[in-house]
Formats: sequence, C-alpha cells, structure tokens
Amino acid sequence: MPIMHLVAHNRLGEPNDTCAQAYPIEPNHEWQFLPEDRSDWYRFRLEASARLRVTLSNFVPREGQIALYRGESCGTAVFLKNDGDSSLNRTLDLGDQPAGQYFIFVGNDGPLNEVDYYTLFIDAQ
Repeated sequence: MPIMHLVAHNRLGEPNDTCAQAYPIEPNHEWQFLPEDRSDWYRFRLEASARLRVTLSNFVPREGQIALYRGESCGTAVFLKNDGDSSLNRTLDLGDQPAGQYFIFVGNDGPLNEVDYYTLFIDAQ
C-alpha cells in the first residue's frame, strides 16, 4: 500500500509569501491556488534540460504579474522573464532551459480573492 505524505498548508500553498517559503510544485501538472494575498512564491526543479513554458490561468484579480527566476537558492536566483499584462491568462515561453531549480513569483496588485482559484501549469518537454 502506498504511503501518503501530507503537509499542512493553509489555502493551498500558504505560507509562501517570500522566496524562502516557496511552495514546491512539479512540472507537467496543474496546480490551483487562491490569490488571497499580495505575493505567492513557488519552486520546481528540472532534472534535465527542457523546453519550458509556464502558464498562469484564471487570474481573476487581473492586476499583478508572474515572474520566473532560476537559481539553486533565493539569493542566487537570476530573473528570466515576467508578464504583467492585465489579462486572465498569461504565458511565459522560455524556450530551452537547463536543468536546475526555478522560482515562480505571482504578484497580486488587484483585489484579494478567497473564492476563485488560479491555475499554474509548468510545461517542461
């Protein structure tokens, strides 16, 4: 029988308001979170180089941004790309990227929302 590991996180990811608290997610899965505060951080690892595309969908606050960084720690992370458009859906297409750790920042500059989940999808092929 498989063993399940449960980690207590408030509202699907909290606390993840700083890079050091980045919530771990995996590529090639959909993840849903609430925009109930101003800053959300996530981290994932590419085990091998891949064509990388990060999509933020159904971002109801609309105002804000998604940004991607690469580095083995928050202190060494290098900014790669961002999208501050005010649309519901945003995509960061980064092309070929090396193996390593990545950080995603989702900033909410609009109304806080505890009802409408947004979706993160990391397409790594």
